Amino acid sequence: MQKTLERLGKVTRSLVMVLTLGGTAIAMFLFLNTLARDKVDGWDILLTLFFGLGFIWLAWSGAMAIAGLLLSPWVARATRIPLGGLSHDPAHRTVLTFPIYNEDPARVFGNLAAMYRALDERGVLADFDFFVLSDSTRPERQVEERAVLMKLIAGLQAQDRIFYRHRAQNIGKKAGNVGEFVQRWGGRYHGMVVMDADSVMSADTLLSLRAALAADPGAGLIQTVPVLFGRQTLFGRMVQFASSLYGQGLAVGLALAFGDRSSYWGHNAIIRVSAFAACCGLPDLPGKPPFGGPIMSHDFVEAAFLARGGWKVKLLPLLGGSYEESPPNLISYAKRDRRWCQGNLQHIRIIGATGLPVMSRLMLGGGIMAYLASPLWLLFLLTGLTRALIDSLMPHQYFTNERSLFPVWDISMDRSAMVLAIAVLMLLMLPRLLILLATMMGPRAAGFGGAGRVMLSALLETLLSSLMAPVFMALQSRAVAQILMGRDSGWPAADRDDGSIAFIEAAKFSGWVSASALAVMALISVQVPTIFAWSLPVLLPMLFSPLLVWLTAHAGLGQKLQHWGLFLTPAEVSPELILTESALAREWLESATDLLDNPVTLAASDLLVPA
Repeated sequence: MQKTLERLGKVTRSLVMVLTLGGTAIAMFLFLNTLARDKVDGWDILLTLFFGLGFIWLAWSGAMAIAGLLLSPWVARATRIPLGGLSHDPAHRTVLTFPIYNEDPARVFGNLAAMYRALDERGVLADFDFFVLSDSTRPERQVEERAVLMKLIAGLQAQDRIFYRHRAQNIGKKAGNVGEFVQRWGGRYHGMVVMDADSVMSADTLLSLRAALAADPGAGLIQTVPVLFGRQTLFGRMVQFASSLYGQGLAVGLALAFGDRSSYWGHNAIIRVSAFAACCGLPDLPGKPPFGGPIMSHDFVEAAFLARGGWKVKLLPLLGGSYEESPPNLISYAKRDRRWCQGNLQHIRIIGATGLPVMSRLMLGGGIMAYLASPLWLLFLLTGLTRALIDSLMPHQYFTNERSLFPVWDISMDRSAMVLAIAVLMLLMLPRLLILLATMMGPRAAGFGGAGRVMLSALLETLLSSLMAPVFMALQSRAVAQILMGRDSGWPAADRDDGSIAFIEAAKFSGWVSASALAVMALISVQVPTIFAWSLPVLLPMLFSPLLVWLTAHAGLGQKLQHWGLFLTPAEVSPELILTESALAREWLESATDLLDNPVTLAASDLLVPA
């Protein structure tokens, strides 16, 4: 099996390299050839450079998805592991950790309760402990956490299995939270499953991860691919549909390309505690945030440091049974994305660290490029606009000194925009189209409501994501600019609610995007009207961004589409029992307010952690 995966990995890396570098080189050549008039000038070179830098990221993502789609059948056979894994085995004690920060306690403990009961039904509960690691700073949240915890422990009779620890000072953010746990209690456990506040995993998946870690003494971390679920807003349903439909192909490509030097996404993974303790102590970076201070995107760095220590970091893309919730709207997405942007750009100071494997450096570089791609595309567009504005102010010489029967016409940005649009559309649509066709013709279609519904859903998702792409570009470009100017994002609590937002909130959030688009449209219409029509696919979505943000955050629209059978996912068409159980447990725990008037019981929080 291992030799098969290694061969597939070599094929994947070769295929991705050829498609990425070859495709980018051809696209840059064609683009430069389109721009060139009588000769290549500095503007042509600058535009082509920005075009190539932005294009290579799209090419890499598309090539990875295509490779994953083509090689998925072989990966499925080579990585097939029996669900359930180890039976009772004291030598492989495992702890599930739940780092939380001002989260809804009923949501967190509801997921915990569902997994607790699932493991208990399998008869392996004696091998598992559960730790809630609270970094909550709001006093009311701390009280709620302990109230819900008391009800949970009493209801499950789990005094010896479920523990709670609250830190008075959340030094080092989430990485510091988990690190402090490892220092105090990590020696008790062979494996540690790190959960997120909104994530849940089936018992089969937990046991399979534990078995995989036990079976490979060289494995330091084994990561799953969480499936998005549970959202009702149009934005949330669109994101979880796209992730369910297209994510598997990209995940398979990533797993093959990076092999035993794969990534870590911070949760829904099992970690060998001894390896983590030896390799993953993260120092603060010198200087002040945003580039100094605690490492924010610690998960990528922890994966790289494990690889540097000689441990395997593996991704099982087809395991299943692992779930998390997506952001409910674009505002919540942007808040989280801003923090991730700062964390990934911090990796500029880490990517050259001594001893990191090449694949780990590529992984860190890919994370950096994920956020530089948007400002690179924006620079490309602004450079093209600047050139067009300058040309509009200068008289053009239609006949040169060379003898010619025909004039040299001034070529506007129309043709370059056409080349860009065709190239990007082909690159974006080919992997999606291949995955969609494979899904429609295979058994996966049933999980999306059937072949017809999955096709209609994919068309609607493509339309919506195309409209939102310029807004994403503007938001990410501003985030990068803020970081370069020294603005720290902090660590805001995640928004887990799934309600609609008011239009005024959407306008406050994206009004600057709309105003910027309006100003550029006015400038183009006056100075360079020949490119006005070509600018509309980018500027119109930006102009109406408040309306777009508001509509996609509407839960009613999402539910209406669900009623029509659109944006369905396998997680809701045929939900695993763990998802139903976690929802029921959440409802049960939401009535824990009767304990809020018992300060004596709640003050005994020190008794909730093992000695």
